[in-house]
Amino acid sequence: PAGTLTRLQSAPLEQVLQIYALVTGRIVLRPNTLPAAQLTLDASQMELTKEEAIQALDSVLSLNGITMIPVGNKFVTAVPTAQALQEAAAFSDVDSEDLPEAGQFVTKIVQLKYAPPSEIMPLVQGFSKIQNGIVPIDSTMTMVIRDNAANVKRMMEIITRVDVEVERDYKLEARSLALDLLS
Repeated sequence: PAGTLTRLQSAPLEQVLQIYALVTGRIVLRPNTLPAAQLTLDASQMELTKEEAIQALDSVLSLNGITMIPVGNKFVTAVPTAQALQEAAAFSDVDSEDLPEAGQFVTKIVQLKYAPPSEIMPLVQGFSKIQNGIVPIDSTMTMVIRDNAANVKRMMEIITRVDVEVERDYKLEARSLALDLLS
């Protein structure tokens, strides 16, 4: 409920994961290899909705090297961020402008129209938090992007601006060889 999350001051990871389970209504699945983090989150200045509380928790966990990946409707897997690419996260159909400005893990498939994915990749790679989280597939003009929602949102903004049709500044002229000889 709103107001459940107020203040965590150097809270042990186990406590934060218990709060995460309470707020999301999901069972947290976790390996024993998570970083031993002490997390701080101060939301005492304002009341957060359930969605905002989840975004805040996802973000503070992400900042501490832990990625939360929803699994179905009842579970969420907590993994070290470096291991997130090995998890089978569901694909996001959310429009890029509707992605949250938070640390929620997102997998997005992007169909490009004009620019080869291998040319776009270096432009967006600087926004990626997860190494090897961007896979270009030139043969199908597709990119698979796996990262935090805020990073994917920035990447999508760049892609929208650079994957455009380039106007050609030349004219195709067909001339007859016979006309050239007569001139």
